[in-house]
Amino acid sequence: MLNNIDTPKYRRPSLVCLLILAIAALSTPSLKSQGRYGALAYEDEIRKAARRHGIDPALVLAVVQAESAGNPYAVSKKNARGLGQFMLYTARTLRPDEFLTYTDLHEVETNLDLCAQHLRELAEKVESKFESASLKKRVFLVAAAYNSGILEDSGAIPNIRETRTYVGRVWRYYKIFKFGSGH
Repeated sequence: MLNNIDTPKYRRPSLVCLLILAIAALSTPSLKSQGRYGALAYEDEIRKAARRHGIDPALVLAVVQAESAGNPYAVSKKNARGLGQFMLYTARTLRPDEFLTYTDLHEVETNLDLCAQHLRELAEKVESKFESASLKKRVFLVAAAYNSGILEDSGAIPNIRETRTYVGRVWRYYKIFKFGSGH
């Protein structure tokens, strides 16, 4: 499981690091001026990453929207970073031949590629274990595994409040990105 890997202790980001991220965020064109918000601001990049990894772009869009609301500079309380909110050790597990850094996790193309790769790997596990599951069930299980690192053999969503809330949010976004706002 990706969450059980030992990682060295990290220090809190320094004030200088936070200032650099703030300046970078302020220097990027505003999403409002582009007329696109959230994950849709990166729709082209998301579709390219999804195509490279053979995963449904609507799922990548939904996860990015749920994770960071399309903010490439997002940092969670647990130190997950970027559009897909990756922990450094998870990113390094997905890319053992590359020495990824925290800065890499804020790069749009790198983060989206990791997100699409990770979702594809999780989707393959779900599809092999639960061949006859409905689309909704498969999306739920992939989202739950993405969020918690747990894929229950029973097909149940882990009984973790954050994960259960997250799965519902991903499903709502998925339906919008896949089928339009009328669903």
